[in-house]
Amino acid sequence: MKNLRFFRDACNDLLHRHVNLDVFSIWPTRHAQNRRQYVIRRAIKNWLPWLFWFCVVYSFLGLIHNFVELVRAKLVATRPVSMWRVRCFYGLRDTIIRQMRVMGSLVMIVCWLMLFIGLLWSKPIYMKPWLTVTRFILPFDLVLWSLEVTFGREEFSWQAILSFALPCICQFFVDCLKRALEEPNQKLFKA
Repeated sequence: MKNLRFFRDACNDLLHRHVNLDVFSIWPTRHAQNRRQYVIRRAIKNWLPWLFWFCVVYSFLGLIHNFVELVRAKLVATRPVSMWRVRCFYGLRDTIIRQMRVMGSLVMIVCWLMLFIGLLWSKPIYMKPWLTVTRFILPFDLVLWSLEVTFGREEFSWQAILSFALPCICQFFVDCLKRALEEPNQKLFKA
């Protein structure tokens, strides 16, 4: 045990003497990492109003889109249920798919409405349901899409990659706003 501790101390001493990561920094001081984080946080602070209004408009459009989707699925029974990607459901009747679509639309309307209210009232707790649902749905849908591409049921397209990337970026923006609203007294947000 004593030899192991001596070896670990010798390795740490060697790394601190000869491999100093701050030498490669544009701020060659001992607090280079803190300065880099300060610059990044400063950039986020400057863009925060733009992110806020973008997320408000995005949540309002998402709310309207899901409401229209609910009305289409519930009231227009003659129109077949369609999705943004072509999907085939084997063994399920159209009425069951329509009922699942109505239930999914109701859940998403509640999530979008809570996100919209959370942004307007500056309540980060109301943003969590939308973030939780999208954090579950987006990776699951990406895995399904990649399996369909791998097995040849669908062709690869850059439009599909873009349709996965944009919601991920919006999710990142909403998460940044949620963190900013949770800790408003953080050093980042002082003048």
